[in-house]
Amino acid sequence: MRRSEKHFSQKQAVNSDYAKSSYHRGHLYPFDFNECSQKASCTLTNAIPMIGNDNQLWFHNAEYYIKKLADKCNNNSREMYVVTGSANYTGGKMKNRVVVPGLIWSAACCTSSGMPGMLSSTPVTPVNTKVDFSVAYMKELLSGKKGTRISVRQLQRTLNVRIFNQCRGTNQTDEAENDRVVIALLEELRNAGSKRKRPSQQINQQRVFPRKSNSK
Repeated sequence: MRRSEKHFSQKQAVNSDYAKSSYHRGHLYPFDFNECSQKASCTLTNAIPMIGNDNQLWFHNAEYYIKKLADKCNNNSREMYVVTGSANYTGGKMKNRVVVPGLIWSAACCTSSGMPGMLSSTPVTPVNTKVDFSVAYMKELLSGKKGTRISVRQLQRTLNVRIFNQCRGTNQTDEAENDRVVIALLEELRNAGSKRKRPSQQINQQRVFPRKSNSK
């Protein structure tokens, strides 16, 4: 282990942890979203252990669409906030020190009302309510399964955390309408890219929850 690796290895994973293992460095926050995520990926602070083609599946089923939705959001004078993470730790460790997760997830909020993660003493009414939206993706690791589009509300219930305090589509009253907006946006992306080969996303043609639900 090089001297620089010895210095950092007490706080984070290093290249030698992945050497001669069945795991490779998978991106946590999307690699090409900004320069910071690229640098963090190279230093492994933005990497988690993955096997097989999990990293490629996550890109094709989730990261690609989040990036395109973010572009649409920003082009309409709004801001996209993306939160991503891993969960469901398997109990396994790389080199007996780097924990291996069983799940990766991302949640995105496109809003015109300011940072969705901040609490406010007064309710904030979005300026462009009809075009604000939220979307989430989740994928089981160590399985080769594809990423799945779900609502942010569903993801928050799965993780038992509150990701966004204020964002359209994160509560039961506007979840269904938000889903229709996301489906329409994804359909626009599919039509725009119909002349180019892109990963199929048939799951986006389906509702991610029933029309009517009595769940809280």
